[in-house]
Amino acid sequence: MNSTFMKMLVRSIARFSLAVALLAWGMSAASCVPIRNLYRAMSFSFVYPEGWKKVHREMSPPFGMKAKSKPYFIAFDCPEADPDSGEAVASLSFYVVKLTQQIWLEDEFPSIAETFTMSGYEVLDRGEIMIDEQISKWLVYRDTEHNRINLEFYVINDNNILFRIQYSAKQDKFALYRPAFETARNTMKLSKW
Repeated sequence: MNSTFMKMLVRSIARFSLAVALLAWGMSAASCVPIRNLYRAMSFSFVYPEGWKKVHREMSPPFGMKAKSKPYFIAFDCPEADPDSGEAVASLSFYVVKLTQQIWLEDEFPSIAETFTMSGYEVLDRGEIMIDEQISKWLVYRDTEHNRINLEFYVINDNNILFRIQYSAKQDKFALYRPAFETARNTMKLSKW
């Protein structure tokens, strides 16, 4: 065999090997990318924690806020269940609804926090944070009746869409599952409608 043919053969094998390696790397990288869950009806998306499962649960509008459209509610439970009740020890949920009248979160949030206190919950902390370039108010409260700690975030966008994001966990599991919730919250994309 002549040397030119051998050089071409070696180059072809090297190129083929490189192409296979890049293809394999691309496939493995793609399989590591989390799936973004897009909810077109309410124009928001997020990535929920790996291993958590979608569950059906009902939820009413918070604190008498009147809805213009049917609310959209979705919840996810962690895989660990409480041995006594069988309930998930941690869950996260999203409640999204268009409100009937213009409401400003800055004005409403103090009464929301007060409603929790009047309902018998112990408000542990509250504050403000940005979620997808939107101002969000949050609070942490203890639900002693159910032995849970809840962390809730509220956003009302310019189109009067209310987003309520809740993380709830058994008191002894709150710190364990909170990073998974924070990761999901940080992936939220809220439509500007």
